[in-house]
Amino acid sequence: MENWQKVTRLYGVLVVATVTLVGKQCLSEDTVKIPYPTLSKQTTVLTEPIDEEGFVDYLTALNNRTAEGVTPENNFEIVFREVMGDRNLEEIAEEYYRLLGVAPSNDSENRFLPLDDYLLEKYPGDSSKSDRSKFREVLYKLQSKPWSETEHPLCAEWLKRNERALLRISDGAKRSQNFCPLVVPDSEKSSEANLISVRLPSQLERREIVSALRLRSANRLNSGNDGGSLEDLRTIQRIASLTSQTEHPIEWLSAVGFHATARTGEIVFLNHAKIRPERLREIANEIDRQEDFPSPLHTVDRYSRYMFLEAMTKVYCQPETLKEIAQGAKVVPPASRQLLKPQVLDKQLRWGNRQFDEMLEICEIQDSLKRREASEKFSEAFEDSLQKRKENLLLEFLTVSKAEMWGITGRDIVYALTAPALQIVDSHQRRITRKRMASLAFLIEAYHLERGEYPEELAKLIPDYIGDLPADEHSGKPFHYERKNNGCILISFGPNQRDESSSLTPKDSDVNSTGDDLVIELGTTPQ
Repeated sequence: MENWQKVTRLYGVLVVATVTLVGKQCLSEDTVKIPYPTLSKQTTVLTEPIDEEGFVDYLTALNNRTAEGVTPENNFEIVFREVMGDRNLEEIAEEYYRLLGVAPSNDSENRFLPLDDYLLEKYPGDSSKSDRSKFREVLYKLQSKPWSETEHPLCAEWLKRNERALLRISDGAKRSQNFCPLVVPDSEKSSEANLISVRLPSQLERREIVSALRLRSANRLNSGNDGGSLEDLRTIQRIASLTSQTEHPIEWLSAVGFHATARTGEIVFLNHAKIRPERLREIANEIDRQEDFPSPLHTVDRYSRYMFLEAMTKVYCQPETLKEIAQGAKVVPPASRQLLKPQVLDKQLRWGNRQFDEMLEICEIQDSLKRREASEKFSEAFEDSLQKRKENLLLEFLTVSKAEMWGITGRDIVYALTAPALQIVDSHQRRITRKRMASLAFLIEAYHLERGEYPEELAKLIPDYIGDLPADEHSGKPFHYERKNNGCILISFGPNQRDESSSLTPKDSDVNSTGDDLVIELGTTPQ
């Protein structure tokens, strides 16, 4: 997510720099015509809808796509807004609710009490900042172990005051659709960067709901309410699945984060719940049957690509700037006249689309090591291509010769938006791997309870517990497994395929405790 925020800041700087440079170079005594791009699959990808200025309205196109099949009756976001209110919508509220197709809710009985508001109530004033900070740290740690109301009464009270809200969320998460409109505040609308300025009000709010559910799951586990504990984790999983129905990369990554929270909670549950082996088998099957996420590549193919096309087109055209220049200028230098030809813009859009196409092909490589190798080659070829194209006037205008003062190069325009695709694909593979590991862990524990020991090797689970062993999505190979002390450890070596966490790792290794490995330990926590 931080990489994506850097990209948006990069475009903000690029827009400002280009406006300034165009204004200095494009002088005219006559009307300067805006060089609208040719509408085609090769240039603008979309040919409709068209906005008031005559450009493709990518924002509306994305909202229309996400809203397909969504109604007020099946949209989870409407329930979420009833619970959270519109405090974080601020100036986008009117447009947000218009796109949702409902009026703001006046339901105060089911309203969620944010943690910050609760802490300000309990620890008011600036002098209590440290107390509020300590409480947050305690609350975070309590998500990973059973805890009681007696030990942590304030945590219990916060959950109690949010009981109605969490019940409403749990019911609402059983809906089938999720449409969170993409809206830009009026104060941030510009002719250059609508997709960059989109607000995501539900992203952080859902994170707090997920944290509350995970906290309550651990509390219910302590009280022996295993069914309630597991149901809270299932609600988190449903929220993750619903959130993944998005066109925005950041929201999709948030969904992966929620999914990881649910999976981690399942292992806490597995290590503490008093549960029969046959029920463990049932839970493993339930995990296998859970709805899968859509591939994240559509967020690169559409949102990232559209962001590039919108920014490149409107930075290049600058209709407002060109109109001002036309009214008061006297001369258009020959070099600048070349910039104002639609053919030049079309050429840049086609070039950018080819880069996205190639990057998408790389992202579809399943083997993470081969994908990274292909990405490195792509980057090198990209740099070489740009160097050879320096004679192209527009590209030179947007690269070192004119924008060096801003620390921007032409490769940033496309590559800054395609590079995060690798992170998204890695996250997708990790999510699939977590699901397979969680299901396998429940079967391993069932074996342990029925036979009095953990299996010597995963193959011992065949055929009584599983037909075939699942593969690590990163490598296509079986997961690493070891019996360890009185328990066992299950490991995925992650995207880099290096052992960074097992007992096989050399003691003098300079890697951290787990690196990018995914690790599940069973039997090491007292039951």
